[in-house]
Parts: sequence; C-alpha cells; structure tokens
Amino acid sequence: MYSMDSTPHVPSFSTEEFRSNFFLKNKSVDQLFKAEYEHFLIAKFCDFKSFIKIPTSFYKRSVAQLFFITKGHMLKGCNLEKVTIGANQIHLWLPHQVATIEHFSDDIEGFYCHFDLDLLEHYSSPYFINELYTLQDYMHYSAVNLPQDAVLSIENICTRLYQIYHNQSNKDLTSSYLYILLNEIKRNTPIISIESTSNNRATELTKAFKKLLFQNIEKEQNLHFYANQLCITQNHLNKSIKQITGKTASTWLYDILILEAKVQLNQGNLSIGDVAFSLGFESQSYFSKFFKKHTGILPSQFRKNMSKPPLNNI
Repeated sequence: MYSMDSTPHVPSFSTEEFRSNFFLKNKSVDQLFKAEYEHFLIAKFCDFKSFIKIPTSFYKRSVAQLFFITKGHMLKGCNLEKVTIGANQIHLWLPHQVATIEHFSDDIEGFYCHFDLDLLEHYSSPYFINELYTLQDYMHYSAVNLPQDAVLSIENICTRLYQIYHNQSNKDLTSSYLYILLNEIKRNTPIISIESTSNNRATELTKAFKKLLFQNIEKEQNLHFYANQLCITQNHLNKSIKQITGKTASTWLYDILILEAKVQLNQGNLSIGDVAFSLGFESQSYFSKFFKKHTGILPSQFRKNMSKPPLNNI
C-alpha cells in the first residue's frame, strides 16, 4: 500500500481551524477565544450554542474535549458511534479521534472544555495519560452518569476554571485545577481498578500503540513502523497487545483502518476510489476486497446503508 497526501480525508483541525470552520463570525464568539485558547478553553454552553454551526462534518482535533452537562442534552459522534450526553453526565474525547457534533437541545446547560495534554505534564504521574485513554475507552459508547455529590464538585471546579480562564489566564492554576477535575472524573467512573490496570508496561504500550494508530493510520499500515515508534520489536508489540486486549496488533490496525474507511465513505463527497487511494490502497478493487473481507459487504453497499434515514431522531 501507499498513500497519496493530496487526496481528501478527515481533517485534523487546530482550534483556530475548528473555530473558522464551525463558528459564526461574531464578537460574542471572539470573547470565548482568549489568549492560549489553542491549548486551553472552557465555556458555558449558553456562551456559544447559538454560534456553532451544527451538525458539523467529521473532524479530528489535536486537543482533548470534555463535555459536562447539567441540564438538557446533546448528541455527538465518536468515531462512527452516536453518544447522547444528558443531564448530570460527562464525556471525554481525546486527541486525534474522529468526532462530530450533531445536536444541542434548546435548554442545554453545562460546560465545554478543551485542553492540550501537555498541560498535565507537571501534575500527573507517568501513568495518568494512560488512565485518560482507559477513561475514553469506557466512554466510547456512552457518557458517564455522575452521582449528585460529584456533579456539584465538578461544577465547582469547572466554575473555578472558567473564572481563571476569563479573568486571570494563569497557566499554573489552570493546569492544577484541570488535573483535579480529571481526577474527580476518574474517581466517579465505574471502572474496576483503573489504577491497577494502568500500572504495567503492557497496558502502557497498548495505549501508546492505539494513540499512534489513530494519528498515523492514513499513511502507515505496517506494524514495523509502530514497533519502531515504540522502540520495541514487532513480536514484543504483538505479545503486549494480545495480552491486554485479546486481539493481535494486526487486528487492531485493520479495525482502525476500516473505521477510517467507513468515516470517509460516510462523508459522501469522496468517491470510493478517492477513499481507497487516501488510505494507501493500490487500487479501488483491492480496497473493495479488503473492505468486504473485514465487514462482509462492499464499500458501495456500506455507503448505501449509511444514506438511509434513521428510524428515529433525538
């Protein structure tokens, strides 16, 4: 396989590009994007819900996104899944994942926050980022329900971050409160022994491998590349991934490649040939055979199925 960089694909946006593509030009919007907003931003839904153009197209971002809702609900896309986030729920989505924002209810309240993972480097243990990926895995198909005491605690922390962002713009304070916020979320997420599942080398490699896959799948479909990036042998990579997930590294690579193909096919503005070449396949025919082998249907049938209207809407 080989890649063609000029072929359209799911765009990876900086915050400025995300703003340019999905927000109306408005003075009220300008007030949301303070200094350093590329690295950190927190806003109340009431501040921007009227100015964001939804539904958005598929996108990836270089920052983590956090949605905390106290009233109403929203619908967002997480890779090809649809996740509803309702009152007293929270949802975390880390960098380089495919996302969309589909819908806000008229009465939505709460906070939106995005942040660069580098903000956490002085406040977290070596395993903390891995734990965030464990949290995201848990939230892939649904938001997390929060008990009332956690709702109040998280709302207080978000309010403090909001004050810092709009009045002080203090990076050290921001990082400190962000770390406290994420720990509070982790404490209230019903994952069995998240600490113990993170504190081993195999889990650390698995998280790093999955992160690299999402970042590089369009250009790199060779396991040797990922093993080199992780400074291990391909055999060690396979053993570690199989130990933690029960699936081989090759299976993970194919799964993510198929996911990327589905997202691009679902965009509708790309031909099947465009999708094939953007993912490094030598021909549309080879891509179609690969797709059918791993999904049971041809790309054309998948696109036809996705174009059918849903049975019900939120």
